[in-house]
Amino acid sequence: MDRATTQLSALIEQKIGQRDYRAGEEFSVALFQLYSEPKDYDPQAMLNALSPNITDVAYLNQLPAERFVELLVLMHGLEKRVSPSVLFTDFYEAVTEIGIHQVRTANWSFSSGVSSILSYFTLADGLDNRHVYLEKIMHAFDTVLTSGTGDADIDQKTSDLLCDYSLATGITGVLISLLKACQYMKDNERISNTVQRISCWVETQMNVIKDNIIDVNWELASMAFFPTSIEQADDLVQVSNELTWSDGDLGHVFLLYLAADFWQDSDYYRLAERIGMYTLLRKDFASTGISHSSFKRGSAGLVYTYDALWRYSKNSKYQQGAAFWYQQTIDLLASDVLDSYYEQSFFSLFDGVIGTALIEEAVRKGTGREDWMDMMLL
Repeated sequence: MDRATTQLSALIEQKIGQRDYRAGEEFSVALFQLYSEPKDYDPQAMLNALSPNITDVAYLNQLPAERFVELLVLMHGLEKRVSPSVLFTDFYEAVTEIGIHQVRTANWSFSSGVSSILSYFTLADGLDNRHVYLEKIMHAFDTVLTSGTGDADIDQKTSDLLCDYSLATGITGVLISLLKACQYMKDNERISNTVQRISCWVETQMNVIKDNIIDVNWELASMAFFPTSIEQADDLVQVSNELTWSDGDLGHVFLLYLAADFWQDSDYYRLAERIGMYTLLRKDFASTGISHSSFKRGSAGLVYTYDALWRYSKNSKYQQGAAFWYQQTIDLLASDVLDSYYEQSFFSLFDGVIGTALIEEAVRKGTGREDWMDMMLL
């Protein structure tokens, strides 16, 4: 463990020991305790400490969006470590109710809505009846996609989301989570028509995104292929060279790989490979916008994303990309710690030290991916 990582771990442990964290940050603190060394935390006690709030729909609805995602990631890890309990069943019911409400109010994105819930249930291997919860949420999606909501403001919110190509806050994350859910549910005869309609809608949205691929000079490894957003009023395409977990080409690349498998379409696969390989040439600030080590918009998120692409596609070039950005993360972490970069949002999986620290440990120890990392959509 290098000096910066050692300093960071010591600082995290110190703040936790002194309870130097704000209300709402306890999920992030618990994530660090659950997935990091030393392994002397009691998962059952951790679960008990969360009760009864986590089964209270009103309480869950009041959580800041990214705190809700942290709770889902935490519960995903706790499921693997404790015996089934009534609390889990009540939590599933509460989360499903929230998911249906989010569908109907156009809160679809990963970091603020139902896409994280779809990801949660799709990954719940130990949950025998998870198809029941997925079915309820997918039926709600089908109804909205087929008939709309009848509310002009909510329908406008949906239109705005379709113009945002971000993985974290836009349509890309929605399409990934829906396609994964369709893949899991496609052999379920009870919901076959719903899966068919949703997957057709996903394909339509993917074609819109493909139609807006930017004409990039392939010889210059500095440009993004996909726009960040499109202004509806005048079809103005917004372009950024940001390459992060949250924004940029890599989320689209993963979506293309998923689509290639779901529809057995070699064109999707070739496009994913071509653009994915091109991103590996982008290694500096000018071509990525990376200047810090954080997860959401920093180098740690790239470590995670390239690792996910490698594991999914089996293309070892992505493993090399993850290794490159891991070293960049260690280097950037040293300056971030020195400059107190994380002080304003210390205990946060997305913007704080927790995502960075857990990525570092997962790579260094080769563990943890089967838990929290899988929940981050890719």
